[in-house]
Amino acid sequence: MKEKRLKEIRILNKIEKIREKMHNMIKHDKGTMFDDETVVVSQHLDELIVEYLRSSGGNCRGEAQES
Repeated sequence: MKEKRLKEIRILNKIEKIREKMHNMIKHDKGTMFDDETVVVSQHLDELIVEYLRSSGGNCRGEAQES
C-alpha cells in the first residue's frame, strides 16, 4: 500500500512539473499555445493524468475507493 502511494506521489510530481512547463511555454509566448511542442507536452501531461487515475483507482484525490 505504501509503495502504491509513493508511486502516486511520483506521478503527481511529474504532472506538476509538466503542467508548469506547459504553463510557462504559453505564458511567455501566447503563439505557442497550438504549436507542435505544446501539443506534445500536453499529450504527455494527459498520459500522466491517466496513469495517475489508473494508479489511484480512478479517484482524483488518490483516496481509497469505498466498496
